[in-house]
Amino acid sequence: MHKSKVRTSLPNLEVDGARLGSGRAVTANAAGGVRLEDRSLAVRRARFRLDSLSVAMEADDDFGSVKLCDLPDGNLIIVGALVDLVAVGVDGSAAGLDSIDVALGTASVASTTFANAGEDDIVPKLDADAGGVIQGGPTGTEALGFLAASSDSVYLNVVDVITADGAIEFTGWVELLYIDLGDPAA
Repeated sequence: MHKSKVRTSLPNLEVDGARLGSGRAVTANAAGGVRLEDRSLAVRRARFRLDSLSVAMEADDDFGSVKLCDLPDGNLIIVGALVDLVAVGVDGSAAGLDSIDVALGTASVASTTFANAGEDDIVPKLDADAGGVIQGGPTGTEALGFLAASSDSVYLNVVDVITADGAIEFTGWVELLYIDLGDPAA
């Protein structure tokens, strides 16, 4: 059984000592009438620094959202995502900081279960600890992989048990690693 050695520090990915993206490309079967259109694609890293980002919450709903970004037009491959946040201000919460849950998705949250129709999870529900620290990334097969052009934004979604309208403030960062495949018609 062959075991590959993979070393990575994106964007320099090596497999068995060969650097990927080092100029080697596939060879088209020109004799068979196949023409190659080779387009380089790079892994993009978007890091969103949050400095007292406020997420409004209504007592009737117990959830709220803030749009972090608009995604490029076209299809994407989500390679990874990380969340490193601290809840620094809580207004209206009925419980401690450890009752706060967050997730990253392609639509604003519409329920306390983070289950929105047509929404892709990028990072599923993460729980805050007693100090309000929220850290993590994808745990399985969320939106890692192909993300259709119809997904055009990334939202920080928040759920908490609150007794009065209020807001939760976050500091820290959210990171998104993706490859822009461009317009499928091009």
